[in-house]
Amino acid sequence: MVAIGIEGIKERYRINEPIEFSVIIKGILSGNGFPRVKITNEKDAKNKIYDMAFMSPLPTERPKYTEQVLHFPRDKDRRAPIRADEAGIYKLTVTVNTEAQMPYEVNRKIVVDS
Repeated sequence: MVAIGIEGIKERYRINEPIEFSVIIKGILSGNGFPRVKITNEKDAKNKIYDMAFMSPLPTERPKYTEQVLHFPRDKDRRAPIRADEAGIYKLTVTVNTEAQMPYEVNRKIVVDS
């Protein structure tokens, strides 16, 4: 069983307002439990305002139980602060790989007003 929680994210932001949040991940995961976190425009998924995939330079171990809390934007992230420069509906997606090598994701909608 895998659980992903997203805390601190608001439902509405203004254009260029900093977006900050935390991701809580618990469960038996493959790939050392490293997630991919992205925020895309709902009308155009190629229009990303944030995309970060955590990876390991070492071969991953067999699936194991993981508990982690990640804060965004990350310390020393050159893309910080995270913000949308145009109004619209955006989707925050957090994806991890389960022990069965199947992706598991959680989505949250964010409305950005002018």
